Amino acid sequence: MMYYLECSGHDPRFHLALEHYVFHCLDRRHSYFLLSQNDNAVMVGRHQNTLTTVDPVYAARHQLQVVRRLSGGGAVYHDLGTVNYTFISGGDSSAGYDFSTFSGPIVEVLRRMGLPAQLNGRNDITIDGRKCSGSAQYRRDGRVLHHGTLFFDTDLEARQQALTVFPVHPASRYRIEPVTNIRPHLERDLDTLSFLRVLRSAMFSSARLEPYRLTEGDLSAVQAIQSEIYDRWDWNYGSLPPCRFHKELTVEDCGQVEAWLNTDPEGTITSLHFFGDYFGDGDSCVLARRFLGVPLEEDALRAALAGVDLESYFHGMDRESFLSLLLS
Repeated sequence: MMYYLECSGHDPRFHLALEHYVFHCLDRRHSYFLLSQNDNAVMVGRHQNTLTTVDPVYAARHQLQVVRRLSGGGAVYHDLGTVNYTFISGGDSSAGYDFSTFSGPIVEVLRRMGLPAQLNGRNDITIDGRKCSGSAQYRRDGRVLHHGTLFFDTDLEARQQALTVFPVHPASRYRIEPVTNIRPHLERDLDTLSFLRVLRSAMFSSARLEPYRLTEGDLSAVQAIQSEIYDRWDWNYGSLPPCRFHKELTVEDCGQVEAWLNTDPEGTITSLHFFGDYFGDGDSCVLARRFLGVPLEEDALRAALAGVDLESYFHGMDRESFLSLLLS
């Protein structure tokens, strides 16, 4: 059975905490679908470096909330012209990332509204070749959380400004894809709330959803998760590690990967951190520790990589590309 949860309010930190709670705590025998809207915010991917992704001056001036989510992928701007959807269900977390199973029903709704929507690229929905939705996934213990953003009447200029950064390392400037809103493409105009209702009604019909009523106990647990994780500066921002070398590579089907590293005078790696808009279930800090004390040379790096399931850390990354990143 698939349940529908109504997300009240517009607090992005509460909504991420709710997803977290549903994923980890509600009955795993069932699936769940959520719709939400957030006040002005930037949702940062789990592996991204917030300080080189979001413009902190713009965020403070315009009271943007900056929140890190559980899933990988790139940063996304939200406002009340944006509609967000979430699927949580069972899935094989050892298999490759499957976006079409979850984005497909959304595409079908858009097509029934007369829009030429297409699944495109790694995790996008496009209209006439321009992105109108992106999605991301978090996978753990046989469960999949898939969430996406639909640009319906989003302030695209604000999105551009919020994600424009002048970082310490110019190469790490976050790249912003060209996008379009859904609303101008509609045959019959709707406001954002009406669009959300159409989407909700279509999903109730096609997926046979049943409403789930959050109890006081549920809400208390969600608020505790918000306080313990999503309200914390160290989760949402963290810090820039000092580094001598900053390396960056964009790999098709993987995304952008950055390596921040230091070496001693002999060329041995003394610290290593990975950032980027990639997807991966493994903790890249664990991978990085394998290379501490290893010379920054191809043969030594290749030997340290032996036996490593690189796909679990960087979905879509092959060994030669990874070595190219470190040796560039």
